[in-house]
Amino acid sequence: MFFRIGRFAVVATLAMVGACAAAELAWASDCADLPPSTLRIFDIRATMPEVISVPAATLDRIPQEEQLGSHHTLMLTGSDFVTLFEIRHRIVPQPDGSVCDAPSLVRIGFGAGRRVAYLARRAAADECVRKEMLGVDPVR
Repeated sequence: MFFRIGRFAVVATLAMVGACAAAELAWASDCADLPPSTLRIFDIRATMPEVISVPAATLDRIPQEEQLGSHHTLMLTGSDFVTLFEIRHRIVPQPDGSVCDAPSLVRIGFGAGRRVAYLARRAAADECVRKEMLGVDPVR
């Protein structure tokens, strides 16, 4: 799936990762021999898209900035890109009385938070076509 990510989101994420790495290097001399941290990167998957039924001709008139996903003659999809962070802090006392933070776990998730599908009315009206366009498995 294709995502159009705003430059700010990319720059902010890279700056945050860079700042964490720089801070770790700055503290490395003061906080040596800490227990290792676990890094987990996970995929965030949105639920079924919100379906908006529109005339087929409308699909070509949706402004370019709203075309965040795939484009088909009968459907246009879009997704919001999201990033989530979780840090489980672990405070380690040092011999000089100071403390260091050696997180036990750092989790970072990337993916789609909300999905929208603009579906042509004629495709939306036919249950089989609608399910195929949206990638829904038929109930067996």
